[in-house]
Amino acid sequence: MNMYTPICGDDYLYSFYLTPVAAKSFFEGASIGFEQKISSFTDVIFSQYNHYFYVNGRTIPHILEQSFAGLWGENCFNLINVFAFLLLNMLVIWISGKRNLTKFGYWVAAVFFIWFLLPCPVDLFLLMSGALNYTWSAVLCLAFLLVYTKVRQMERVNWGVAFLLFCFFIFHFTSLVSLCSLTSSRLFSTWHCATGDCVLSHPRRVRSLYCLPGGKVSVNCRKSPVWPCLLHCRFS
Repeated sequence: MNMYTPICGDDYLYSFYLTPVAAKSFFEGASIGFEQKISSFTDVIFSQYNHYFYVNGRTIPHILEQSFAGLWGENCFNLINVFAFLLLNMLVIWISGKRNLTKFGYWVAAVFFIWFLLPCPVDLFLLMSGALNYTWSAVLCLAFLLVYTKVRQMERVNWGVAFLLFCFFIFHFTSLVSLCSLTSSRLFSTWHCATGDCVLSHPRRVRSLYCLPGGKVSVNCRKSPVWPCLLHCRFS
């Protein structure tokens, strides 16, 4: 289906070098200043610099967008996008608790619900701009959640894992804002716990807390004045 989806709309415009004039007109819904085609990865970087200040901050998806549209070609995107869609389904199955990825029924259910319950699946999965902004960003988001569930089970979190979580934060912060809000809050809570404070929604799990980069810590908890169902804990 990717192969039968043509380049259209934003995909065509992103194949051009975005000058400040072009980026500003793009934000305003016009097509002024699109004169030079993307010819190198340097053009992509400078285009995204202007794109960041005049259009939006989805830097990572649009770096890929301009690279595919201007340099690598649609056929390269079509091939990789198939694997991105399959990876999205695999992560949904894995995070849902179904670890046996060889069962055909799980894949049928995942593809069915993802394709038919999400609005405008053609825009989300087939168009280059839509797939890079939503499908690929969702894969990154689910990959973070998978890593985070593993990190929460660790008694000690070293700086390598902390750096990995930081990289996830950077990627999410420069991708789709609505997807990065959850992961950013999770990363903030992990880092906040490492610096000495934490808000807990599970009082019975206090003993399983960890900090960066050390091991177990003692905690002194009290009810949150803002949310009575939470505990505000201080590490020592």
